[in-house]
Amino acid sequence: MKRLIQLGIAVSGLAFATGTALPAFAADPIKIGLLGTTSGPYAIWGQSFQQAVNAFLDQYNGKDGNPTVQVIFRDVGGDNPPRARQLAQEMIVNDNVAIMGGLEFTTTVLGVADVMTEAKMPFVAFNTATAVVTDKSPYLVRASFTSWQTYVPLAQWALEKGYKTCEMFIADYAPGQDAIDSFGHGFTKGGGKMLDPIRVPMNTTDFSSYFQKVHDNNPQCLIDFMPGGPMSAGTIKGFADRGFAKQGMVLAGSVGTQFDFPATGDSALGVVASTIYVPGLDNPENKAFVKLLESKYGDKMVSGLPSFMDVEAWDGMQMIFHMLKATNGKADGDKMMAAIKGYSFKSPRGTVTVDPNTRELIQTDYVTRVEKVDGKLTNVVLKAFPDVKDPWHELHSAGKVAK
Repeated sequence: MKRLIQLGIAVSGLAFATGTALPAFAADPIKIGLLGTTSGPYAIWGQSFQQAVNAFLDQYNGKDGNPTVQVIFRDVGGDNPPRARQLAQEMIVNDNVAIMGGLEFTTTVLGVADVMTEAKMPFVAFNTATAVVTDKSPYLVRASFTSWQTYVPLAQWALEKGYKTCEMFIADYAPGQDAIDSFGHGFTKGGGKMLDPIRVPMNTTDFSSYFQKVHDNNPQCLIDFMPGGPMSAGTIKGFADRGFAKQGMVLAGSVGTQFDFPATGDSALGVVASTIYVPGLDNPENKAFVKLLESKYGDKMVSGLPSFMDVEAWDGMQMIFHMLKATNGKADGDKMMAAIKGYSFKSPRGTVTVDPNTRELIQTDYVTRVEKVDGKLTNVVLKAFPDVKDPWHELHSAGKVAK
C-alpha cells in the first residue's frame, strides 16, 4: 500500500511584496506533490523535509494573498529510482498535482527527469549533488547545491592551509565521482597532489578495510563524500577510532554537519565540512528560521538542530510558491520555469539566486570545523565563499573540459 502523508490541506506560502493587486487563485486547493524517504536507514532525510515543510506552511498559512495548497507527500523508501518514477507518474495522473519537488538522491531525481519533461511539469529537487542533473530535463531546478560548489572552495581552503597531499574517501555512486572530479580539479590546479581515491560501496557498515588503506597511504588530508546518515557517521567514528587526527591528518568534506552529532558525539571534533548552511549563521532569516523550528519541534527535531536538509526543503517550498504565484496557481510548466529563472531571495543560508542559464543556485559556501561552544558541539565557520556559481557548468559553458 502506498504510504500517503498529508502535510497540509488549506495551506499558503510566502507573499511577495510587489505593491500590486493580489492574484486571484482557484477556490480549490492547488496540489503539490513531494517525494522523499521517511522509512529505512535514510529516513532522516524525508522526516527533516516534512518538518521543514510543515513549519513553512504553518508560518505562511493564508497570509498576504498566497494560494491555498494541498501538499501530498509519498515515501520513496531510499535510493529507489523505479519507485520514485512510479510515484511521480501516479501523482501527475491520479492526484493531478500542479508541481512537484523533494527527493534526496541523484539516482531518484534522475529517475523522474523524463517523467517531468513529458508532463512539462517543474520539479524542485530538494537534494542532489551531481552537477549534470539539471541538464537532464528543462523542468528540473535545484534547491540544494552541486559537489562542485562545495569541493572546489574546499580545495582552495586546503591549499591555503598548506596541505600538499590529499586522498578522496567517497561513497561509490554518482555524486561521489563528482566529489573526486571537483576537489581534484581545484586541488591539482593549485599545485596539490591527489592519491588514488578510496571508493566505499553504498550502505557499507564496516569501514575497517577502507581505513587500513588510509593508514597505509597516510595522506595529509582525507576528503570524504558520504550521504548523510549511517555512512557519514561511520566515516567520522572510524577516522577518530584510528587516531588519524593525532597524527596530523584532517578529515574534511561532507561529514561533520549538524545532524551527525547525535550519532558521533565527540568523535566529530575537528572535522572540517564544506556546506551551504550551519545553524549559527548570523542573518535575520536564519535567526527566525531556527527560532521557528525550535519552538515547533524542540527536542523532537529530527536532526537535533536545524540542518541543511531543513533549509533545502524550506527554500524548495519558497521556490515552488514563487512559481505558483507566477501562474495564479495554474499548472503551466513553461511559465513557472520562466518565473524561477533569475529568481533571488533571502534564505536562512544567505541570499540565493537561481542562475537563469543553468537552474542552479548561486550561493555562499561555508568551510566549517566542529568545535565545542558552551559545552555543545557546533560548526564554526572558518571561511565563507560568497556568490559561488556551479563551477562544472561554468567550465563547460566556457568550452573547457573539467578534469
